[in-house]
Amino acid sequence: MTSSLDVGNVLNALLDGVAALFPSSFVTLSWLVDPNGTLEVVGQPTRDAATNMQAGANSERGLPNEVLKMKSPLMIPNLPSDPRASTADSLRRAGFVSYFGLPMIVNDVALGVLSFYSTETIDLTTEEEVFLTDITQQAAIALHNSRLYEETKNQATELEKSNRIKDEFLGVISHELRTPLNIIMNCSEALKMGVFGEITPEHEKGTEKIRIQASHLLSLINGILEITKIETGGASLNLEYVDLYSLSSELESDYAMVSKEKNLAVNWHVPANLPGIMCDRLKLRQIIINLVNNAIKFTDEGSVDISFRRSENDPFLEISIADTGIGMDEEFLPHIFDKFRQIDNSTTRNYSGTGLGLYLVKGFLELLGGTIGVKSTIGEGTIFTARIPVRNDVIIGENTGIPRKLTNGSHMSQAFIVGDP
Repeated sequence: MTSSLDVGNVLNALLDGVAALFPSSFVTLSWLVDPNGTLEVVGQPTRDAATNMQAGANSERGLPNEVLKMKSPLMIPNLPSDPRASTADSLRRAGFVSYFGLPMIVNDVALGVLSFYSTETIDLTTEEEVFLTDITQQAAIALHNSRLYEETKNQATELEKSNRIKDEFLGVISHELRTPLNIIMNCSEALKMGVFGEITPEHEKGTEKIRIQASHLLSLINGILEITKIETGGASLNLEYVDLYSLSSELESDYAMVSKEKNLAVNWHVPANLPGIMCDRLKLRQIIINLVNNAIKFTDEGSVDISFRRSENDPFLEISIADTGIGMDEEFLPHIFDKFRQIDNSTTRNYSGTGLGLYLVKGFLELLGGTIGVKSTIGEGTIFTARIPVRNDVIIGENTGIPRKLTNGSHMSQAFIVGDP
């Protein structure tokens, strides 16, 4: 009984074993099937039995309920005349003359009843009754564990199904939202350029706000789409040669206005002789952008320093983003890459965000075979360090970071689906 977590195996082991000891009895196991305390027969021996015996035992509810209520063994030597039986006529037709019921108790809670309906008078010694009681208690624990296991497994299946439906929904909705947002952005840009006629400076400010907010929303939608692809196994990599100095110069230009908008210096430290790497340029760019945006968001003054490093014998490119912002408690660090997580409620009120940026960073790095680490001190700042494979003659395996050689070293780019052998 205790060697299996399968409910059917536990029931068969118990009922067939006990029935073999009592050939003149028909054995049933009743179990609570709902919070209202309803007992239902959930098992009986696999051996053949007379139809009237099976029907009589399975239809009886009064006696098992009495055992459940008493939480102690119940012996009835003269079954047909006992008023506690709910189906006395049926039991009489089946030829049963005596009854013995044992409660199945786990953690002082009665969960079921093992019943013996016998065609002969049940006459047990004290040792036999103790033996059966012990067997029943072991069976109760084994059956309880089996049912908990099945419930957990079913819940996991339902949760997986629910997550899959959620991801599919997010993917469809995100895709459908991008089209109207692109139209809004294009129209606001056309308004700003005077395509529809001359506009005032105030109107220009309004159209710029529309463009900026629409662009922000489009970025969130694209992030959700990427997350959906990662979680459903549909994410792909497009490997190409990436000139890191050119990429960093492009990003530095994008953040040139930050110093004017905030009392904050955004410094880029990129060695002029830094060699390029084979990588997915768009995903690498998004990783850096998300980390820099995160640093800027939580830094009101001081600096954000982005550093690219690669030592001669290290097969990884190291990119660190260090800020002088608010920092984080050490206990929160393991959770910062969780989806939809912010530092705490107070931070969420002061700093807007969805909690998708760092989750996306971690997902992209895993696809690339890289890693990310973080160090932080409250009131002093945070340092994120991303490490990305740089070897030009490999591609990355399925979410493992294990390199595999390119089949044709002369190709500068190669696309593949994660998980594709």
